[in-house]
Amino acid sequence: MESPSPYTPPATAEPSALEFPQSPVSQNLKHILFSFRGRISRRTFWLATLAVFLAFLIPAALIGPFMNLNQTTEIIGGILLFVLIIFLMWAGLAIRVKRWHDHGKSGWWVLVDAIPYLGGLVTFVVLGCLRGTVGPNAYGDDST
Repeated sequence: MESPSPYTPPATAEPSALEFPQSPVSQNLKHILFSFRGRISRRTFWLATLAVFLAFLIPAALIGPFMNLNQTTEIIGGILLFVLIIFLMWAGLAIRVKRWHDHGKSGWWVLVDAIPYLGGLVTFVVLGCLRGTVGPNAYGDDST
């Protein structure tokens, strides 16, 4: 009996009905922003990061001037910004987790951001500049 070649990629199970497809063409905005499964390319990472940044900047710029009118507008504006920040933190986390997956690493690597100065630099270089794993890995097919 022949032993399997160590160079063949691991067999992946068929996706269940609840899993999102891993093909970059079929990835949709909901999957990119809310799911912690799969991989995304550098291009998708930068576009999604820019979209999340603008999704905060534009509403904050529109709500900001109304915050000082009176106490009611200040409370409503604060609640709206709080909900927006929670939503965007989730989206940013999901984007970074999928980018770490593209490098064949666990999503827990997002915790490297907690290291002052060095963590942000490592995240920028690895997620933003370096290509992910070539070919399929444990987290899905190649996303480029």
